[in-house]
Amino acid sequence: MKKSNLITIIVLIILSALVAIFSQNEALKSFLLIVFVIKFFLVVFNFMEMKYAHTFWKVLIIIFITGLFSTIMIMKGAN
Repeated sequence: MKKSNLITIIVLIILSALVAIFSQNEALKSFLLIVFVIKFFLVVFNFMEMKYAHTFWKVLIIIFITGLFSTIMIMKGAN
C-alpha cells in the first residue's frame, strides 16, 4: 500500500470518529457537512484516482459537490 493511501485512510478514520462523536449535537450539523465534503474529496481524488482524470471530470465533481452542499445548507437554513 502506498504511503499516501495509508495517510488518507488514517485521515478518513479520524474524520469518521469525529462524525460519530459529534453527530448528536444539533449545533454542529454544518461542521458535519463540511467533514462530509472533505471525506468525499479524499475518496474521489485519492481512491478513485480522479487526480489523473481529464479536467472536465474534475470540474464536474467539484461543481456537483458544491451544488449538493449549497442545496443542503439552503434547505437547512429554511427550517
